[in-house]
Amino acid sequence: MKTLHVFLLFIFPLSIYSQDTTVAKLSAIANYDYVNIYLTSTDMSYLAAKGEIGAPHKYVLSANINPYFSVLGGHISRLSVAMNPNVKIRIRTNGNPGDSSLPVRTPSFNIGGIAYWRLKANIDTFQYLSAAFYHHSNGQDGSALRPDGSFNTYNGNFSTNYLNFKFNFGKNISRSVKIFGVGKDFFKLNYYKGEIFRHQSLGLEWHPDFFGHEEALEGKYGTLKFRYDYIWALTVFWDHYRTVYDPIILNEKNKPQKNNIYIGTTRDERLRITFNAAYILNKLEDHNILDLEKRLILEGNFHYSPPFTRNSAIFISLGYKGEDEYNIYFQDQYFYFRIGFSSGFLTYSTKLKRENGVIE
Repeated sequence: MKTLHVFLLFIFPLSIYSQDTTVAKLSAIANYDYVNIYLTSTDMSYLAAKGEIGAPHKYVLSANINPYFSVLGGHISRLSVAMNPNVKIRIRTNGNPGDSSLPVRTPSFNIGGIAYWRLKANIDTFQYLSAAFYHHSNGQDGSALRPDGSFNTYNGNFSTNYLNFKFNFGKNISRSVKIFGVGKDFFKLNYYKGEIFRHQSLGLEWHPDFFGHEEALEGKYGTLKFRYDYIWALTVFWDHYRTVYDPIILNEKNKPQKNNIYIGTTRDERLRITFNAAYILNKLEDHNILDLEKRLILEGNFHYSPPFTRNSAIFISLGYKGEDEYNIYFQDQYFYFRIGFSSGFLTYSTKLKRENGVIE
């Protein structure tokens, strides 16, 4: 009996250690997987000819430059940190008053970073929190207001600091999907194995007074916004085969038997649909809380990535700006249309068997 007790005393700690090790491994894998989710849900960069068509100002081109630097994002912790500076640029036409050299008038700089905290280990139904801090400026130091009290969009100072808190959740769903094929079947609808990525977030954007901002913005700029973001992305799985001929076995035509050998599967994101909505909650001069024309911000995007690209897409945007996010132009309100090329962290991977560096 003593021997049994000693054996149990020896085995019990080992079993606890084994369970803890298994849990730790699963947690580490989840930490890695969530970094990919953070990347996939990052806003796309884009170039759009004619810019925001419908805006009160005429543009040759608009661009959104959105790099992403993962600073902390490995297996060690469920906490991840990234730097995510964002720059919006609009090249104006010469037809605008005072513009004669296709200028980039007051680019919109958002410099800051994001911290993520994973809530669940399961990536099929994922949940996480995010908190971001940004400094938003236009790089100008002129007076924000003209003598007549209007905002100086030529070289007027725009500066604010803000926090962005979000609860993020979504699903990864595997299913058969019907899309256009590639090659000779490019214009033919076929069923393929696919994965649908759905991501949603609810959040608050807050520009607190103690962080400081341009005084002229007080009572005229949205310093507290409710935000909702939605992403729907389709990734298609392509099975690849290598054709070999058996010199021994002959087919009915007395020729070597043809065999298709599976060499791997590639994953390519084909479609991405995004929707963003915001509503200004703070007090605004001459605008009550139900003034949708001033407080509502909406945008929908459709991105299609052709088979011959990797991380690029053709996109179309439709939206309405109750408050333009382009710094000192924030008082502009308009419906708009945008078309161009986009790029981002689209889902794709290539894992094929290789021999001497060449795909079999």
